[in-house]
Amino acid sequence: MIISDTDYDRKQLRTAEDEMWSCIRVLNSLGISEGIFAPEDFAPYTAMFGTAPEQTERFMHRMLEPLRRWDRTHSAELLSTLREYFESGMSIRRTATQMSVHVNTVKQRLERADLVLGQEWKTPDRAFRLQVALRLDKLKSSF
Repeated sequence: MIISDTDYDRKQLRTAEDEMWSCIRVLNSLGISEGIFAPEDFAPYTAMFGTAPEQTERFMHRMLEPLRRWDRTHSAELLSTLREYFESGMSIRRTATQMSVHVNTVKQRLERADLVLGQEWKTPDRAFRLQVALRLDKLKSSF
């Protein structure tokens, strides 16, 4: 008896469905509501949340907790400022515009980030990991 004309067995179909729903959650979190995408396009996100969530959680905690702690104790907005700074292409002016604050406010917050994280947060590798942690933290609420 042939049910469908596909080369996939049931287990492969279940895996494909899981990947699809994981990808849909990522797309929703990123605010992408239109388009056709292959699951592989968003594999960095789905891989991090799907295969080792506890390791991802530790990574995010390690990268972001110093900023959260500073924000809590100083009523600051370092975490949101860094998130917007990266999302604005590391432009201080665009960050200020997006956050509706003065350019000097963004500069002061970035200087405080230097104190909290050390100036090495600006190096390519560290900045990449910080950006990943910030993006994952933003997506976390949807998973």
